[in-house]
Amino acid sequence: MGASGALTWLEGVELIIWRWLWKDTALPDLGLSHLLDGAPDFVFAAAMATAGLGGSGMSEIAAEGAVLPRDGSVFERVYLSADITQEVAGHKRSQRVEAKEDFASDDTNLEGRTLWYSFSVFLEPDMVLPQVPTSGKPAKLSVAQFHQRDAKGRSDKPALMFYIQPSGDLVAQFEQAVGKRAYTLVEGGTLGEDALGRWVDVIVGAKWGREDAWTELWVRTGNAPDYTPIARDYGPNTSTGHLFFKYGLYRSFVERDPRLASTDGLAYYDAVRRAGSFEAVRLPPPADHPYLPPVDLLPDTRVAGLQ
Repeated sequence: MGASGALTWLEGVELIIWRWLWKDTALPDLGLSHLLDGAPDFVFAAAMATAGLGGSGMSEIAAEGAVLPRDGSVFERVYLSADITQEVAGHKRSQRVEAKEDFASDDTNLEGRTLWYSFSVFLEPDMVLPQVPTSGKPAKLSVAQFHQRDAKGRSDKPALMFYIQPSGDLVAQFEQAVGKRAYTLVEGGTLGEDALGRWVDVIVGAKWGREDAWTELWVRTGNAPDYTPIARDYGPNTSTGHLFFKYGLYRSFVERDPRLASTDGLAYYDAVRRAGSFEAVRLPPPADHPYLPPVDLLPDTRVAGLQ
């Protein structure tokens, strides 16, 4: 949470309220799309239209131009305008529009628990990406993250974040709290032609732990027939033992990149789900294409930790 600024309340806004007792079975979709398609287990609370957001916010839509839902009949539009009030924490300045699990949901994301998450994200084809600076580190553009709470339930440091790099790559990076290491999910090339302008489906499976832990990463892009196993990581994936999922556009360290901070950002999200198994969060395959069975053990194929 930022030390000051109009957006610090976003850490506490509860967009999705979960109302059930935990069971190790398939759980409902986290996103608005499943709610609007008739899921009875959600109560949608709060709105993003408030002071400091400018034209930014989240809204549910059925289509926008050529962009159609990835699954179901509606999906979420996330718009981050350049006039959004910046969070300020020391020298760090950030801009964000995010939704997150609330306490009732993330109380089940505890150390020793095995859970599977999915989300689909469509980033505008001409999205402005962080620039590589002539010196120092670039700004960061995150599209999802697993954040953490401390022993008293307060927001702590993130554990795993999903960034769009200056190269256009979509990268999953374990943060400093759990030992930096990173995996490239989608190679975007110099123009981000693979990570931008198309649906990217991500599945994250994890046994949360500070020692006995693993994390699996799977990706499907565009019209690909099936998910591709990226890696099975055996490193720690929590430093507090209590996590929660967030998704949306989050630009941090924008003081390093005035061009990024002064532009708008547009993304779409769908199929944001949590369940007790891989198959429960896996999107249906294209017509007449059977899925391959899940890989029991994926190789640990991490790349060097990113800054």
